[in-house]
Amino acid sequence: MRTVEKLRKTPIGTIVSAANHRLIVKRFRAIVKGKMVICRGCVFRSKGGANSCEYMTACFAKYRPDSESVVFEEVVG
Repeated sequence: MRTVEKLRKTPIGTIVSAANHRLIVKRFRAIVKGKMVICRGCVFRSKGGANSCEYMTACFAKYRPDSESVVFEEVVG
């Protein structure tokens, strides 16, 4: 299963291993700056904002089966 598809289907609150990281899926409230969505706290955050991120289909509510926007934070420890 592709990493993006695996992350897209992972429920909120779940810890998952993907893209060489241990990640926890957390609910996210979008922060919009101009036309960019700022993904504060996400391990995949990119300079171009959410619209240029290769993982955007895993985190945008409109692409997820649970219809929730999420960020992927690295689990420490």
